[in-house]
Amino acid sequence: MSMESKTVIYENDGITAVEKLIALRKLQTPYFSKSYLSKKLGLRSRGYLTDVFKKRKKLSARIVAPLVEQLGLEAKHEALLKKKLMLDTELCKTEEARASLLEEISMLMKNDSRESIAISENDNIEFLSLIYLSFFLFAHNTGQRKDVVKLFGRDKGIVVDRSLHILVQKGVLIKEGSFYRPDENHTPSFLNLNCSTNHLIKYLKSSILEGSEKVNQLKTIPGEVIFNSSVLTVRKKKYLELVAELKNDLNTMHAKLDDSQPDTLVRFNVQIYPLVSHKKESLIC
Repeated sequence: MSMESKTVIYENDGITAVEKLIALRKLQTPYFSKSYLSKKLGLRSRGYLTDVFKKRKKLSARIVAPLVEQLGLEAKHEALLKKKLMLDTELCKTEEARASLLEEISMLMKNDSRESIAISENDNIEFLSLIYLSFFLFAHNTGQRKDVVKLFGRDKGIVVDRSLHILVQKGVLIKEGSFYRPDENHTPSFLNLNCSTNHLIKYLKSSILEGSEKVNQLKTIPGEVIFNSSVLTVRKKKYLELVAELKNDLNTMHAKLDDSQPDTLVRFNVQIYPLVSHKKESLIC
């Protein structure tokens, strides 16, 4: 139901989307109804949701999250629907609040629209990304091979040639004579590279090594870089919930930063991982 759910959420306001999603779920699970949801949400009135769907009552902000979580959506679609529903709650009273939510909704939809490009084990993720994105630094997003080589150095000429060939082959770049430009039908970001886990791990390792070399920039351009390392005591269950939320938040941050008229390429690295786990034993005296 993933694609159906996405279409319903994208094409409707939050309240209408929920009503349609309930109907879709009911086709698969007959007992899944407004009455069933009301009971699961602990609502005293079984008619409350009907009143909300009929626009007779406003949706309460406190039930937005638990309501959406009952629908069994993918995390990214769940996050979008929650934002859309918040537009219809008592918390969205001012124009400022509404404008802020609409911007967040736009960013989530923008990020979700990115296409996934399949990458083989022999392809260099690092340079495919860098070379593709470098064209947005050129006037009219158009450049020649020599322009790209000038950015990355002559020693990278062979990698540049292979990357340009792959990007044209994938339809991401368009070649016209000696000039290259991104296909306007693709979004100006290369966040979604579809490759094997092993290939991704190799890429992440190289990114982390690069990051270790850049730490010294804290001395020279501290206002332009962020390096932070912390160790926290956490409950594993809460940590896992946060990780799921954080993935969506990071994608939203990518979308907010992403610009079709850029002047700078920025590395965006985040590492969060458990160090050690230990179950506390209760001491009974």
